[in-house]
Amino acid sequence: MSRKFVTKTVKVLPVIIGLILYGCASGGKKKLEESKARVSEKASQQQSQVEEKSREVSEEEAKAAFKALSDRVDKLIAKAKEAGGETLGYLADDLFLKASAASINSDHLTARELFFNVLKIRPNDQYIKSRYAIELIRTGSLNDSLPILESVHKESKGKDSRIGLILAGVYSALGKDSSARKVYGQLLKSDPKDEDACIFLSKSYSKAKEYRKAIATLKKCEISDRKNPIYSYYMGKVYLGQGDLKKSFAFFKKALRIDKTFDQAAVAIGILHEEKGEWKTAAKVYRKQLDRSKKGTVNPLLLNRLVQSYFALEQFEEVIPYAEMLSDIEPDNLNVKVKLGILYTDVKKFDKAIRVFKEILKSVPEFEKSIEHLHTIEPSSDLYKDSSLQIAQMLSQMAFEKKTKEGHERFFSYLEKTLVKKYPAIVQMNVVKSNHLESLGQIDKAIDVLAAIQDHADFGMSQKYYLASLFEKSRDFKKAENIMWGILKEDSQNAHAWNFLGYSLLERGVEMGRAFEYISKAVKLSPEDGYIRDSLGWYHYKVGNFKQALIELRKASKLVSDDAVILKHIAIVYKNMKNFKLAKKFYFKALEHTKIDDERKAIFKEINILDESRTPASQKKK
Repeated sequence: MSRKFVTKTVKVLPVIIGLILYGCASGGKKKLEESKARVSEKASQQQSQVEEKSREVSEEEAKAAFKALSDRVDKLIAKAKEAGGETLGYLADDLFLKASAASINSDHLTARELFFNVLKIRPNDQYIKSRYAIELIRTGSLNDSLPILESVHKESKGKDSRIGLILAGVYSALGKDSSARKVYGQLLKSDPKDEDACIFLSKSYSKAKEYRKAIATLKKCEISDRKNPIYSYYMGKVYLGQGDLKKSFAFFKKALRIDKTFDQAAVAIGILHEEKGEWKTAAKVYRKQLDRSKKGTVNPLLLNRLVQSYFALEQFEEVIPYAEMLSDIEPDNLNVKVKLGILYTDVKKFDKAIRVFKEILKSVPEFEKSIEHLHTIEPSSDLYKDSSLQIAQMLSQMAFEKKTKEGHERFFSYLEKTLVKKYPAIVQMNVVKSNHLESLGQIDKAIDVLAAIQDHADFGMSQKYYLASLFEKSRDFKKAENIMWGILKEDSQNAHAWNFLGYSLLERGVEMGRAFEYISKAVKLSPEDGYIRDSLGWYHYKVGNFKQALIELRKASKLVSDDAVILKHIAIVYKNMKNFKLAKKFYFKALEHTKIDDERKAIFKEINILDESRTPASQKKK
């Protein structure tokens, strides 16, 4: 039998070294047992040495290593046979355990060689044969695995579903579709409810465009297993392959009727709506299916589609909680994290945006490769807008992380080149630029960037709020107010605009009567908005009405439980009420949701002041 090496290079593995060290089998069972510990110890020591060196060798060197291993095992087998007793069995067991360990560690070349040697001792062991065949498949030797799998399948009389499916899969990979179908048929004859055999058989027919046979196979399986939605789902996929969208829809919906928690069908229905441009309907389908999900069992694919749909609809406020959920489920998903950072920026949650981008920078050591990948997306692609924004955000965060002049120059250079190309998201890109300038402390320049595009058709509500907040920072309160009054002229029921006006007066400590009037209007219009409720609570604190302040701030905290500013406001009120224990408690709660270093330092400073104020005068340092 041919045992080819399919990789150009492999790593020298400690398990080979450990096995070549076998010199213990000739003394029988007792000697084998006595030297097991020494062999294991030495193998472990050499494993550490090899892992440290991690040296790559050529294919020829690897062949030589495995040849040496095979020769050594042949000698051990001969000595074990001479020794008699259970020695041969111990050797087989030890080889098997090491083969299994190599397989678990994804060292399939070594596992393959070890199982091959176990078969020298136990040539008729069907289980060892199947393990050897699987390692042959994993190392690309499909043709070599075929006669072994055929033998094991024949021995099981076609009743071992696992081996049958693997054999049929190898047949399919080698283009022997008729043989694959024959095996699938045998498995279904043995067990009409063999879901995998049924699905793969129908797929095989679909691949050959024998759609009637594919549908007939699935219908026959469904009769034996009526409560299983998988068959209707795959019938929908078969019709989809034929371009029959009407029947495809019908079978996907049937699958959902059979099992309302069958997410694959909901995703398929949603994607069909997406392809027709019906993003609202798609989002509704995904949202409804998510509501059906049990707590802790959210399907990431379903969540991903919902996030994408909301992005397509530009419903950024709605998408944030789902993007956050997806980021928690898939913490290594760079694309989701970057989108989440952009969302936070868009709704002016800058502290959260900074936190997300810092997490990205820390979790992706080869960050430049991500940027290079995004650069390959052509302007004609639907992904170009998002990819360009992501690159800009990454470059911005890298500049601040590395704290180099070159980093900032690279960021601005990229923006200039991109915006020259009549970029389709000019407003969003300029917001990124403005954010960067603001972080540099260049508030006036940040204002100039946004002011220059405020007449653009895409300059929306969130951009207006951001520009107004920049005017506030530059203490140009009149211009900030003018923007808000402009919003209210178009929509007198805009609660956030009223709140902005009121909170601005509140923070400056001027015209407190007007501040209360505006904030009260905002609360009346949007009583369940935690941020607006926080403004009302802060007003009561400012005028010395601490009890009412606590009532409103507590309401705000229930509505927005993870906002550091609201929690800090509660702590301040308790501090002024001389309830230092609760003040400290809420300062610490605020710390849990504060990721910006300056803000954390400020809170720690307040906690230290609290501790000082609670220390008896006799114990204070003089």
